[in-house]
Amino acid sequence: MSHFANAALAALAGEQLNYGHLVHFDFASGVERVWTGYGDLDLPALNGSAQTWKGLGKLGGISDLDLSTGLGNEPLVLTMSGIETAAVNQVRDQEDEVKRRLCILYLQIFNAQWSPIDTPRALFAGQMDSMKIRITATEAIITLSVDHVLAPKHRAPFGNYSIRDQAQRNPGDLSFTRGTRNAGRELVWP
Repeated sequence: MSHFANAALAALAGEQLNYGHLVHFDFASGVERVWTGYGDLDLPALNGSAQTWKGLGKLGGISDLDLSTGLGNEPLVLTMSGIETAAVNQVRDQEDEVKRRLCILYLQIFNAQWSPIDTPRALFAGQMDSMKIRITATEAIITLSVDHVLAPKHRAPFGNYSIRDQAQRNPGDLSFTRGTRNAGRELVWP
């Protein structure tokens, strides 16, 4: 199964193509859409209405995205620079605005004239985690960390739980207390 429609596949086979990344932020106060190009980009949504993506140009950046490691524990890091220092006060201490909110990274293919080909394809979906602000003399740089939706962020490593975890989930269950007694023994199951 292909990730691209026939029109995009035909274009990939023959002509020069351009691409841009689109990022959908579901902040607590509302949805924001940005892309790595210049100017506003109007694209049709799945429901038929138009969605406008604001261009960041050279002001935005996206970390390398390693899709080969499955769920990967490495977060996606999004940066935005060129922000006036006065505007930083609006986003400072806005942890509830981003914490555990949805963020989706898309790939949009364009033809040589920068007209969109096909619909955007989702590359990464995650939950926004932490926002850091670094202030220089002339500008501020905001860095946003996004964890994959399937990353085991709030689960025990390797899915193993301790006696305390088991007692919280199932009060009165003492099966974990027998674990050390059975270490090194062969247990036969029916």
